[in-house]
Amino acid sequence: ELYNRKSGHNKIQLKKLLKTLSTINDARQWLQIDILCVGNTDIAGLLHLRYADRLSMLLMVVDKNFNRKISLGNLFVGMSMQKAIGEGVKTYDFLKGDEEYKFHWTNNTRASLSVILDQHHLSSILATIGRLSKYAVKAILR
Repeated sequence: ELYNRKSGHNKIQLKKLLKTLSTINDARQWLQIDILCVGNTDIAGLLHLRYADRLSMLLMVVDKNFNRKISLGNLFVGMSMQKAIGEGVKTYDFLKGDEEYKFHWTNNTRASLSVILDQHHLSSILATIGRLSKYAVKAILR
Protein backbone atom coordinates (compact mmCIF):
# COMPACT_ATOMS: atom_id res chain seq x y z
CA GLU A 1 0.00 0.00 0.00
CA LEU A 2 2.78 2.43 0.89
CA TYR A 3 4.53 1.74 -2.42
CA ASN A 4 1.34 2.26 -4.44
CA ARG A 5 0.50 5.44 -2.54
CA LYS A 6 3.93 7.08 -2.76
CA SER A 7 5.17 5.90 -6.14
CA GLY A 8 1.92 6.08 -8.07
CA HIS A 9 2.76 2.68 -9.57
CA ASN A 10 0.72 -0.45 -9.22
CA LYS A 11 3.14 -3.27 -9.96
CA ILE A 12 0.74 -6.13 -10.58
CA GLN A 13 3.45 -8.59 -11.66
CA LEU A 14 5.50 -7.80 -8.56
CA LYS A 15 2.44 -8.35 -6.35
CA LYS A 16 1.80 -11.72 -8.03
CA LEU A 17 5.42 -12.77 -7.50
CA LEU A 18 5.39 -11.75 -3.83
CA LYS A 19 2.06 -13.45 -3.22
CA THR A 20 3.39 -16.65 -4.81
CA LEU A 21 6.62 -16.53 -2.82
CA SER A 22 4.79 -15.86 0.43
CA THR A 23 2.66 -18.98 0.00
CA ILE A 24 5.64 -21.30 -0.52
CA ASN A 25 7.05 -22.32 2.85
CA ASP A 26 10.69 -22.43 1.72
CA ALA A 27 10.34 -19.13 -0.13
CA ARG A 28 9.06 -17.21 2.91
CA GLN A 29 12.59 -17.05 4.26
CA TRP A 30 13.67 -15.31 1.03
CA LEU A 31 11.48 -12.26 1.61
CA GLN A 32 12.14 -9.53 4.12
CA ILE A 33 9.96 -6.45 4.40
CA ASP A 34 11.09 -3.67 6.71
CA ILE A 35 8.65 -0.87 7.53
CA LEU A 36 9.55 2.35 9.33
CA CYS A 37 6.59 3.76 11.26
CA VAL A 38 6.04 6.94 13.20
CA GLY A 39 3.00 6.55 15.40
CA ASN A 40 0.55 4.62 13.27
CA THR A 41 1.86 5.98 9.97
CA ASP A 42 4.16 4.03 7.65
CA ILE A 43 6.79 6.45 6.31
CA ALA A 44 9.27 4.11 4.60
CA GLY A 45 9.53 0.54 3.44
CA LEU A 46 12.22 -1.77 2.10
CA LEU A 47 11.61 -5.04 0.29
CA HIS A 48 14.60 -7.38 0.41
CA LEU A 49 15.38 -10.78 -1.00
CA ARG A 50 17.46 -12.90 1.37
CA TYR A 51 19.64 -15.80 0.33
CA ALA A 52 22.24 -17.36 2.62
CA ASP A 53 24.30 -14.45 4.02
CA ARG A 54 23.23 -11.97 1.30
CA LEU A 55 20.48 -9.36 1.54
CA SER A 56 19.43 -7.73 -1.74
CA MET A 57 17.30 -4.60 -1.83
CA LEU A 58 14.57 -5.06 -4.39
CA LEU A 59 12.43 -2.01 -3.68
CA MET A 60 12.45 1.10 -1.50
CA VAL A 61 9.63 3.56 -0.90
CA VAL A 62 9.84 6.68 1.23
CA ASP A 63 7.34 9.36 2.19
CA LYS A 64 9.43 12.36 1.11
CA ASN A 65 6.94 14.76 2.67
CA PHE A 66 7.43 13.35 6.17
CA ASN A 67 10.50 15.47 6.92
CA ARG A 68 12.28 17.29 4.11
CA LYS A 69 15.25 18.17 6.37
CA ILE A 70 16.57 14.61 6.51
CA SER A 71 17.26 11.95 3.92
CA LEU A 72 14.78 9.44 5.25
CA GLY A 73 15.78 6.85 2.63
CA ASN A 74 19.47 7.00 3.58
CA LEU A 75 18.60 6.86 7.28
CA PHE A 76 16.41 3.80 6.75
CA VAL A 77 19.00 2.05 4.56
CA GLY A 78 21.56 2.61 7.32
CA MET A 79 19.20 1.18 9.92
CA SER A 80 18.53 -1.80 7.64
CA MET A 81 22.23 -2.44 7.15
CA GLN A 82 22.88 -2.23 10.87
CA LYS A 83 20.12 -4.77 11.51
CA ALA A 84 21.48 -7.02 8.73
CA ILE A 85 24.99 -6.97 10.19
CA GLY A 86 23.57 -7.99 13.56
CA GLU A 87 21.83 -10.91 11.83
CA GLY A 88 25.06 -12.13 10.21
CA VAL A 89 24.53 -10.76 6.71
CA LYS A 90 27.86 -10.49 4.89
CA THR A 91 26.70 -8.77 1.68
CA TYR A 92 24.12 -6.03 1.27
CA ASP A 93 23.37 -5.76 -2.43
CA PHE A 94 21.59 -2.77 -3.98
CA LEU A 95 21.11 -4.72 -7.20
CA LYS A 96 21.06 -2.77 -10.43
CA GLY A 97 20.60 0.95 -10.88
CA ASP A 98 22.70 4.05 -10.62
CA GLU A 99 20.77 5.98 -8.01
CA GLU A 100 23.04 8.36 -6.10
CA TYR A 101 22.21 7.00 -2.64
CA LYS A 102 23.62 3.58 -3.57
CA PHE A 103 27.09 5.04 -4.10
CA HIS A 104 26.94 6.71 -0.70
CA TRP A 105 26.92 3.27 0.91
CA THR A 106 29.50 1.38 -1.16
CA ASN A 107 33.08 1.65 -2.28
CA ASN A 108 32.85 -0.93 -5.04
CA THR A 109 30.47 -1.74 -7.86
CA ARG A 110 29.77 -4.60 -10.22
CA ALA A 111 28.71 -4.47 -13.83
CA SER A 112 25.15 -5.50 -14.57
CA LEU A 113 24.00 -7.21 -17.74
CA SER A 114 20.43 -7.76 -18.87
CA VAL A 115 19.64 -10.61 -21.22
CA ILE A 116 16.33 -10.44 -23.04
CA LEU A 117 14.95 -13.39 -24.98
CA ASP A 118 12.11 -12.70 -27.38
CA GLN A 119 10.18 -14.67 -29.93
CA HIS A 120 9.95 -13.56 -33.55
CA HIS A 121 6.52 -12.00 -33.27
CA LEU A 122 5.56 -8.45 -34.17
CA SER A 123 4.64 -7.62 -30.57
CA SER A 124 8.05 -8.84 -29.31
CA ILE A 125 9.91 -6.89 -31.97
CA LEU A 126 7.96 -3.73 -31.16
CA ALA A 127 8.62 -4.20 -27.43
CA THR A 128 12.35 -4.61 -28.13
CA ILE A 129 12.41 -1.47 -30.29
CA GLY A 130 10.61 0.39 -27.50
CA ARG A 131 13.15 -0.76 -24.89
CA LEU A 132 16.10 0.15 -27.10
CA SER A 133 14.58 3.57 -27.80
CA LYS A 134 14.16 4.18 -24.06
CA TYR A 135 17.82 3.26 -23.41
CA ALA A 136 18.96 5.51 -26.26
CA VAL A 137 17.00 8.48 -24.92
CA LYS A 138 18.44 7.93 -21.42
CA ALA A 139 21.98 7.78 -22.84
CA ILE A 140 21.44 10.98 -24.83
CA LEU A 141 20.02 12.84 -21.82
CA ARG A 142 23.00 11.90 -19.66
